[in-house]
Amino acid sequence: MPSRNDTDARLTRLKRLLGLLFLGLAIPAGLLIRQGFVQIEIAEFRRQQLIAEDLVRGIDARLSAAIRIENARPATDFDYAVTPADGAANVLQLSPLSSLAAAGAFPGTIGYFQVDADGQLSTPLLPTTEREALPDAERVAKTSVENELADVLEANRLVEFRASPAPGREAEQDRLRSELEESAAIDTLQRSDLRRGQAAFDDLVGNSEGVNEADAQFALESASADEADADQVIVTGSRIPADSPAAAEAPAAAVRVSTFASALEPLRFSLLETGHLVLFRNAWRDGERFVQGLLIDRATFIEQSIEPAFVSASFAAGTRLTASAAGNGLTSLSVTNIARSGRVDGSSLYTARLSPPLADIEFALDSGVLERGPGFNLLIWTTIALVGVLVGGFFAMYRFGVEQMRLARQQQNFVSAVSHELKTPLTSIRMYGEMLKSGWADDEKKQTYYEYIFDEGERLSRLIENVLQLARLNNDGPTIVSESVGVSELLDVIRSKLSTQAERAGFELKFVIDPTASDAVISADIDALTQVFINLIDNAIKFSGDAAPKEIVITARCPDNSSVVFAIRDFGPGIPPAAMKRLFELFYRPDNELTRTTAGTGIGLALVKQFVTAMSGRVDVKNQDPGAEFRLIFPRADDA
Repeated sequence: MPSRNDTDARLTRLKRLLGLLFLGLAIPAGLLIRQGFVQIEIAEFRRQQLIAEDLVRGIDARLSAAIRIENARPATDFDYAVTPADGAANVLQLSPLSSLAAAGAFPGTIGYFQVDADGQLSTPLLPTTEREALPDAERVAKTSVENELADVLEANRLVEFRASPAPGREAEQDRLRSELEESAAIDTLQRSDLRRGQAAFDDLVGNSEGVNEADAQFALESASADEADADQVIVTGSRIPADSPAAAEAPAAAVRVSTFASALEPLRFSLLETGHLVLFRNAWRDGERFVQGLLIDRATFIEQSIEPAFVSASFAAGTRLTASAAGNGLTSLSVTNIARSGRVDGSSLYTARLSPPLADIEFALDSGVLERGPGFNLLIWTTIALVGVLVGGFFAMYRFGVEQMRLARQQQNFVSAVSHELKTPLTSIRMYGEMLKSGWADDEKKQTYYEYIFDEGERLSRLIENVLQLARLNNDGPTIVSESVGVSELLDVIRSKLSTQAERAGFELKFVIDPTASDAVISADIDALTQVFINLIDNAIKFSGDAAPKEIVITARCPDNSSVVFAIRDFGPGIPPAAMKRLFELFYRPDNELTRTTAGTGIGLALVKQFVTAMSGRVDVKNQDPGAEFRLIFPRADDA
């Protein structure tokens, strides 16, 4: 029979084996699941990248279309009035830009301006003279826009519009100058040396020498052939007036002459110190240079060209867009809608610049919460299912292994106990039989020996019957043939079969029948129920041999009109609380000093529960003071 140490060692080996097997499956599965989550996040990150790319492309396409419109404007549009192409001198045609509604092609446009070679500012909104001829409301509105243009350009030291500010504009000019002085990193002396006019515009793009061969690269805008009356020189792609020193110094091979009435450079872009944006170009008309452009309000530009596209894009919560121009911040936008769930990423999503001339404007997008889509939920449920299968499967395997070891130990104990139980009565029968055969006993002792042989034979019969019953239960289950039987009749059968057994063991059987139960009827198999009582009384005799008094009380009562309760009580030491739940398990015997010194096989009580359950009853046990009481509860079969 294996010892407890052997059992513990086997259990430890089982735990280690199952633990290693679990880790061998769980670690690769965990790595695969983690990689699945990473791939889902990568896919979501890539989706956000594509949205960011589409966003910047869309903004760039819309602004490029607006730039093309502005580049296509002829130089004459920046005058208030132009002479018609048919040469009618007395007829003037107003410029398309003379209307306040014209400032809408490019987002955020405040107005258009033109700076001549003397640094003087003009706008296509108003004529240089006879402004009083305009309606008052129109004149006031246009004058307000012109003054705003002049204030901003003068504050940024680009023009000298007038010796003194226009009436009512002093406060606005003071505010612009104050903001500029706070932000500019140059002192008053350096500021006084800054150039104004066209040279100041050249400085905006880093060309302090004016228009020269290295920096003045622009595309030739087509002009009508019948307007051509002035020569210009094209030097390696740069367009320079014919009488310019740069044209005289140009190599002969690089010079070709074209005749056009006007020539236009592409628009250039710059961020002014006051925070305004400006698009401007050089234009030559009749050999004279003009700076033409449009002033843009930064807030309106952002509100019209960037914010709508960003808000309408399906970015995740927390995604941030930062726009800057030449390293100076323009705006920072963030998505604040509530995401379903996810992990905050915060890494760089996409960075790009706009097409020229807005190449100084750069967009940087940082990713926010990587949302968890349907693929994430599927992976979560797959993970839960896999964890459940692994944990449940290995727990079941562990329980099965423990149960098998326990069952093997109990079976070995049973074999050992049965061998002992069989050997003991056989040895007694053989010994007393040999004594009787040899004639060593007188007549008085012969009767005693006969009784010993009979008792041991009965004991051996009960043991064999239990083993046979166990074999039948394992093969086909209990065979029960129930019939209606009265409680009094049943107890009379039990008394006749068990009184002698109890008396020979030195115990007294007491039967107590409650008046409410004497006429009760139950449905039961008399032989099986008799076997139940035999096993319970035999169990009481074995475990209460040292009890005082040596009594076994069998009672029958009806606690209600629907059931009959049989109770078998002894006055022994009772049952350990830890053994209560397992007392009716097959081969189970409480591991204490009493069971180690008491014969038994561990199948008697298991058979009791099997038989009682098969007869639609139930059995339980409760410790009394002193002793233990087994209760058999059966439903009544009469009409009580």
